[in-house]
Amino acid sequence: MDEFDVDFGYIKSIAGSATGGFVITNTRAPGAPEKIILDGNKTWEHGNNPDDKLPKFIELRISANGRFILQKRVTAADHWNWNIKLDKYDANGKEIVYTVDETPVAGYAKTVKGFDITNTYSSGGAGPGGPGGPGSTPKTDDTNNLTLWLSLMGIGAIGLTAIMMILARRKRHEREKIMGRRIH
Repeated sequence: MDEFDVDFGYIKSIAGSATGGFVITNTRAPGAPEKIILDGNKTWEHGNNPDDKLPKFIELRISANGRFILQKRVTAADHWNWNIKLDKYDANGKEIVYTVDETPVAGYAKTVKGFDITNTYSSGGAGPGGPGGPGSTPKTDDTNNLTLWLSLMGIGAIGLTAIMMILARRKRHEREKIMGRRIH
């Protein structure tokens, strides 16, 4: 009889027999830091947005007592779950308060409850692994403010033409001035 995967900082003891039954006891070793498991889950509420439009990953951000300590990439291969072992107490013996967050995900509004994160499809935004994030291609069918952009382009063209005409006139004037001096 044996037990697998005894946690770091624990001492295993086995008592009993095959006929009377076994009792396995894990006792925290003196001075070993007590650990907690930060267990969380990502839920996608994406309405009509197809599954293939989901980002390839999220960047989970973990803070201890309000200070960022760890970033972890979570994917569909992880079933959008995380299970992270962390110290329960700080160096002064005070219990650590952990929080989770994530970098923004394009097209989704985020809600954090405990160690769980829910993303609800909304559109817009930018973030890793999704539209507008690293590894994605730019949106090319954007017609927002088309009139504004065309107007600015037209004004720019008019301004450039005016500058070229002024420079050409100056150059011609200087040439005439030089030519006029040679004649006299």
